[in-house]
Order: sequence, then structure tokens, then C-alpha cells
Amino acid sequence: MSAAESDRATLMAQVRLYVSNRYQNGNNPVTIKVITLNYFDREDAKWRHNDLANTVIEYSRQGRIEESLEYVGNEAITEMQMVFKFQEAKGWSTRKCSNIITGLESRGRCEKNKVYSMTVTGTAPCT
Repeated sequence: MSAAESDRATLMAQVRLYVSNRYQNGNNPVTIKVITLNYFDREDAKWRHNDLANTVIEYSRQGRIEESLEYVGNEAITEMQMVFKFQEAKGWSTRKCSNIITGLESRGRCEKNKVYSMTVTGTAPCT
């Protein structure tokens, strides 16, 4: 492994995301499709964005996503937000951003096999 590859591996972390769907369109429970993860890199003080394999999660179910997060290996992630679409009669909605999960730094550094869980219940401004 070259020095550049070693540095990059140090900066990346393969994590597991468990996403529960409790999102309703009005009063209607809906299926969501998670498309992007937004996460806050505390060390660089900026939001980062990872496109995800489109993971479809039915209402009241949980999806599991394995993802490599760049630039945050061995650092604390303080906040996360999911970008998703919900299923409508005519297809998928426009992009929505979930509520932001905060306080993640208490879970320690982002490292290989770190598990993060979140529940999509509503929307918030996109980061």
C-alpha cells in the first residue's frame, strides 16, 4: 500500500447505518428510499455528503446500509441527516431531508464497523 493509499484508508471508515422509517406524508405512512447521507465532520467543521445505494425501507421497518465515509476515519461525527424520497401514487417524491440527529460525538470516533442508528420521522432544511 502506498503512503497515499494508507493516508486515505486512515481517513475512511466503513460503517453500518440502521435507518428506521417512521415518516408519514400527512397522516399516511409511506415507503422511503434513502439516497444520500449528510454527516458533519467536526475536525474540518463542514458537512460531507455520501451518495448511497438506493435503499428502500417500508414504513415501520428498518434498513441496513454499509458505507465508507470519507475524511472522518478516527474522528468524531457530531451530526447526521438522511436525504430520501417517499413513494407516491405517481412514483417517488422530490428529495427531502430528514430531521438531523445530533450528539453523535458521545459515541466516540468513527472507525471500521461503527454502528449508527437513526429514525426518519420528519423533514428539516437540507445541510
